[in-house]
Amino acid sequence: MISSKITIIKKIHWIKIFSIIIFSLFISCENQIHERKLAVEKDKHFHKLNFRKIWEIEFPFIHACFPCPNGILCVEIMDRGWSEFKFHLYDYSGKLIKEKLIKSGNGPNEMRVLDYHTAWISSGKIHFIDIGSYHKILDPKSFEIKTVSKLSNVIKGYGNKYTIGKFGLTSLENSGEYIITSFESTAFHENFTYYIAKSKETFDDLSIITKAKKTEPWTWYKLGESKSYTDYYGAARLDRIFTVDWERDVIYYLPNIEEPEIKSLGFDGKEKKEFILDIHFRRFEIDRDELEFYHEYILGETDSKIRGNFDHILHIPPHAPPLMNLKVIHNWLIIITGNRNWDTGENQAHVYKLPSLEYEGSFYIPFSNRLRIKWIDGYYITKNLIEKKDEPHFSFSVYKIEEK
Repeated sequence: MISSKITIIKKIHWIKIFSIIIFSLFISCENQIHERKLAVEKDKHFHKLNFRKIWEIEFPFIHACFPCPNGILCVEIMDRGWSEFKFHLYDYSGKLIKEKLIKSGNGPNEMRVLDYHTAWISSGKIHFIDIGSYHKILDPKSFEIKTVSKLSNVIKGYGNKYTIGKFGLTSLENSGEYIITSFESTAFHENFTYYIAKSKETFDDLSIITKAKKTEPWTWYKLGESKSYTDYYGAARLDRIFTVDWERDVIYYLPNIEEPEIKSLGFDGKEKKEFILDIHFRRFEIDRDELEFYHEYILGETDSKIRGNFDHILHIPPHAPPLMNLKVIHNWLIIITGNRNWDTGENQAHVYKLPSLEYEGSFYIPFSNRLRIKWIDGYYITKNLIEKKDEPHFSFSVYKIEEK
């Protein structure tokens, strides 16, 4: 009798172990990430898209420009305290249609900042997230601003300390009534964790697709040594860069611009994949003059009291980072690399057919020397820092994306 009980207990024990092993294998398969190398053919050129420049402007303090159905809306910062803005509306020939000076404010018909990374166009109007918390709409015809809602800092199942684009720049893409963007916690600069999320453009039905993490910039370690390094690529290292294939419900994102790696996953957070771009990025050249110009600009924008507390050093990396940006256009995935022609201001981009990711070729695309670009409604916008009349200016160029 006792022997029989011992046998039964042993069987139950082994059944439990077997069940744990099966469950572990299931979880392992469920979370398995498939890795694939993306081939590059040296002499294969891509000619099926055209980026046609349709508009350009230069201003000392223009902050952002948006192509709208009735023209190009530009936002000018009137003082270093950001207490006033001026809206300029131009037609596509460059003629000024109207302008208006507005005060910065927190009221329902005011704004504190209008940034690229949390802005999108819907029904001809500019939607944006003001200071990480308020969903507002700007009418480019009347220049009227209205507040749609105050965003909750609660993400169900994740806590109550979240904001959008306040502590780091994020991609944002919209299709129909839906948007995909990323949220960060108020401790982003401590843990560098962010969350890619999907919601309606009213921010209802928000759901987290995946959690991701950026790498802490090496320059931050040096601040404790009273050394401040100007890292030309520093801001881009923290940018949350991704693009959306709406037709197939897939997101592609860059975990780290210092690696030739792209990750993808479905809207449900599954089907995770990793892709390694087969490029020789250690050959990507750096233009020292361009980096020194940027360093001087940063010093000029830094408060004199802060300047006096640190040794300011320009960091010259051995090569440019492998990846800069990416975008799904029609049935192509465009991957912009750090391989830059510094004379023409263009970066090499590699193109892959979706969904097979077969190589289609490469081309050179205009790319910002501030590493700040915006894809919006069939347009591509670059923001460049230029030297003019012995002081820095900003140059904005708008390109219409056309399929040949």
